[in-house]
Amino acid sequence: TAARIGAARRQGQMPDYLRRPPRPRTLAHPGPFGPLRLEHQQAAGGRRLRLALAAGCSLFEGIVQALAAHGIRNAALSLSGGRFEQLAYCVAMLDPADRLMATYGPPRLAPGAFFLAGNGTLGETADGQPLIHCHGLLRDAQGQLCGGHLVPERCIVGDQPVIVRVTSLEGMAARVVPDEETLMSFFRPRPSEPAHG
Repeated sequence: TAARIGAARRQGQMPDYLRRPPRPRTLAHPGPFGPLRLEHQQAAGGRRLRLALAAGCSLFEGIVQALAAHGIRNAALSLSGGRFEQLAYCVAMLDPADRLMATYGPPRLAPGAFFLAGNGTLGETADGQPLIHCHGLLRDAQGQLCGGHLVPERCIVGDQPVIVRVTSLEGMAARVVPDEETLMSFFRPRPSEPAHG
């Protein structure tokens, strides 16, 4: 009990398990160890743009369509401000099947959320289709802070525009590929043709 622990502390008789810090949990991915821990590809250059996403469009269509008009298929994204009419996000959780180290839980809804800040990547699926991976911090309609992995197709801009600062990744692609160690898929840098626009 707390009283016994307090008395033991005062007498300098702490049990060993209370004197030692707890051992951190060891996490191991399910697949074979991959010795390459950091991949990089230098972009040949980068154009900077500022977008104000209009009411009624999804985060996905607003970003992808605006950047496609400039010939941009891969970019680093920084988002701020604005309100979402609808917003869906996920947070990490332990894998219920115990196959992966972690997975995303089901989408949580935050209608009327005010968007504070976020970062993302516009990249490509394995077959070259646009894909946005984005995490964000928001204040929900009740004023509570929340956030996580945004579901861009289900985030609909509301009456205040969301601002997106874009740096294009010229001459490279962020392409989703499977990872043998984690058994998940991630953006990996790959060379590509420079964008023109």
